[in-house]
Amino acid sequence: TNGFIAMGGNTGSATGGSYNNPSLANSTILVTGGTGAPTIERAVIAPYWDDLFFAGTQPGALFSANRTVNGVNELVLEYSGVQFFGAQTTPQTFQTVLRENGTMSFYYPDVTSAASGTNGAEATIGIHDLNGGGAANMYLQYSFNTPAALSNFDRIDFVIVPEPGLMSLAGFLTVGGLAAVRRRLRNRAPRTEPVTGV
Repeated sequence: TNGFIAMGGNTGSATGGSYNNPSLANSTILVTGGTGAPTIERAVIAPYWDDLFFAGTQPGALFSANRTVNGVNELVLEYSGVQFFGAQTTPQTFQTVLRENGTMSFYYPDVTSAASGTNGAEATIGIHDLNGGGAANMYLQYSFNTPAALSNFDRIDFVIVPEPGLMSLAGFLTVGGLAAVRRRLRNRAPRTEPVTGV
């Protein structure tokens, strides 16, 4: 529920894993929580890692869908009406789209609220690999606890770049052949489609 996707097994808690979002610049990302508070290193995709919650008093759920768009298979994960744990009347909605060709996108149709974490102000946004804390710490961090990091209808695309070391692409963050670029889609509906619940 906390706005991140951890790879490689259980996140350490059947009830959601860690709500304590770190900077992705850390050499390891430790996901903690659950009985005995286990600490497990994970590769992480973080569209909006914060202390989030699906409250019983407000509508909201995590939805998923598999689909094919222009011949590319996609997995869509939508946090619909998720709220801040400390402000359970402030629902927000965002999506992650993972594609079989190695690209991915984060969509933010509604991330503005009256809560202090509005617009990603207290969130970690980006991706981090699993490397055992070695020197090859690879990550793309779009933001970490940055006020006004996002606006409604923003979209962040992760795309493959031809030369992994090429760092001079204006507007791009790059690492290991993967680049992230932010697009603002003001006054337009985001490119999202309804997904079905699981």
